[in-house]
Amino acid sequence: MDVAPTDAGVSDGGCVNPTRAVHVSPTGADTNDGSEARPVATINRGLALAMPGDTVLVRAGTFRELVVVPRSGAAGSPITLRGRCGERPVIDGTGLGRGVAAPALVRIEGRSHITVEGFELRALSGMGGNFPAGVWVRGASTNITIRANVVHSINAEGGGRDNGAHGIAVYGTSTTPTEDIVLERNELHTMVLGPSEALVINGNVRRFTVRDNTVRDVNNIAYDFIGFEPDVCASCNQTDDLDRADVNRVRDGLVVGNLAFNVSSARNPAYMGTKSAGCFYVDGGGRILIERNRAHHCDLGVELASEHPRLSTRAVTVRNNVLWQNDVTGIATGGYDSGTGPGGGIARDCVIVHNTIVDSSRSGWANTGILLQNRNQNNTYASNIIVASAGHRALEVGGSLNTGNTVDYNLVFRGAVAGITAGTHQINSDPRFVNEATADFRLQAPSPAIDRAAPFDATRDGTLDADARPRSSGAAPDMGAFER
Repeated sequence: MDVAPTDAGVSDGGCVNPTRAVHVSPTGADTNDGSEARPVATINRGLALAMPGDTVLVRAGTFRELVVVPRSGAAGSPITLRGRCGERPVIDGTGLGRGVAAPALVRIEGRSHITVEGFELRALSGMGGNFPAGVWVRGASTNITIRANVVHSINAEGGGRDNGAHGIAVYGTSTTPTEDIVLERNELHTMVLGPSEALVINGNVRRFTVRDNTVRDVNNIAYDFIGFEPDVCASCNQTDDLDRADVNRVRDGLVVGNLAFNVSSARNPAYMGTKSAGCFYVDGGGRILIERNRAHHCDLGVELASEHPRLSTRAVTVRNNVLWQNDVTGIATGGYDSGTGPGGGIARDCVIVHNTIVDSSRSGWANTGILLQNRNQNNTYASNIIVASAGHRALEVGGSLNTGNTVDYNLVFRGAVAGITAGTHQINSDPRFVNEATADFRLQAPSPAIDRAAPFDATRDGTLDADARPRSSGAAPDMGAFER
């Protein structure tokens, strides 16, 4: 690739160290001026010196501090906090955070035009009933990018029975929306979350991208997109309206190319042995596209629900995802409570298309590859391949008050569709994967799924399959996540 212009800094394998930088080194001193020759010693001091357009460039080493971003950048002149090219500095929270309500290794509150990139964030635990996170983005923050960080060992106090923890959390806590958020290429692992989530976007947040991240080895939900929690934005409007600026719900987001595995609440004391951790969970979010993600060895692959009575998860599209060897179900939709208590919400106007779901009710409570719970309204389930776990069903309606839903153009194998009438284009046959044993779920010829999906609709189906190859725009694309 072309290197950056010579006035941009020093190149290191495609990474560029900028010339306009505040330098931080564990061998520096906070009485220094932050030049390369005289670096400061703490990240907080480096940020205190940084102005819009500056990069706080951190050398390798371990920094034991809770970092707080003190000011905003500007449009076209962000403040960037990152490791020096080829180096990954560590922010370690061991023993820190007591007396802080929501401690974070990096805290961005009410700031704009900030990028945080290339750190290892580790070892922050709850103390005295507080709620730790690797990264907290709160308030009315805008144009925030969190990129290429490794976040681990963020642990809820006492194993998480009462309080939670997050790896990366974006909370829209103001009636002014938090917006234009990018979380990409981060790895989150080995965390004790209690009743909370590894990567979460919650409250009054709009226009966000969650791309190419990995979450693994956590004891609750991997990725969560939440609405209507009154303690997140107490002054926000609690309404299903997706277009109010002050609405307390996540909306207008893209969740693409992410991976989650080894995600279960089975040993989480907050859940008393229940398997209920989704790899991808939308709880009250709206207008979100979830595509080309992979999830395996989770409790649930994808869940579209709402924990708030009469309020909905709405207009969410789940397409071209690959979900295999999950314990409870591959995809669940609808409120999980049949009444109007917690879990009594709605999933409506959602589209679940071109997913490949294999052996994903292995040892849980659902016994089906796709589960329609309660109050599913006008959802579409089409062009999916569902290979049931042995002795279980492929798709089942397990709840009540489900109206206006469409199930058609799916291929099912080793299981039936129960509780709803499938359309006339359903195929009951072996999909002929390249190699199911090695999780290669591409189709080999001849496969009954080839050219048998619903007639192509680019808006609904997307133009790329799970491997980002073009979808056929002929008479019909292939069923499932992969185009042959």
